[in-house]
Amino acid sequence: MRRKRWSIGAGAWIVAAGLTTTLGVAAVNTLSDDFAGSAARPLSDSDVAARLSAAPPPAASASSAASPSPSAAPTSAAPVPARTTAPPAAKSRAFGHRGSSLFASCTGDQAKLLSWSPAQGYTASPIEKGPARTASIRFARSKGASWGRHGGPPAVRVEVTCVGGEPRENVRPEGWGR
Repeated sequence: MRRKRWSIGAGAWIVAAGLTTTLGVAAVNTLSDDFAGSAARPLSDSDVAARLSAAPPPAASASSAASPSPSAAPTSAAPVPARTTAPPAAKSRAFGHRGSSLFASCTGDQAKLLSWSPAQGYTASPIEKGPARTASIRFARSKGASWGRHGGPPAVRVEVTCVGGEPRENVRPEGWGR
């Protein structure tokens, strides 16, 4: 008799714990949607590229549009301001390779890595972020990491250069035992 009561009590406790957990999760999901809007999700490479291409270009400064007007010989000893030009506008682009991603920009022929994120089980080193004619990063599998779902070489070097002021990537596999 005592054993039966204990079994019923334990079963009721498990059912109550399961119900409480379910209700708690449902309440948190409902409240988080009310406070934070829709659930946040990471952007895919194509989402990032679409958002970057839709971003308006930076506005040119007013000083770049103004040009000094020619005049007769200066009448005072005050220095004549030098003609100023705005630096070339930076163009940015996102790149992805086997789960790793990076975001780079070009200003003229100078490449710069703005941010990067290695895939799970990979590290990013060494990093030459620029600005330089070539900015580069090496994504390598962490020690003990398996090839995982992405497969591929043990490491890749991604070099970013600027062609026509736009970032271009060159991906080279490394570490195949050469």
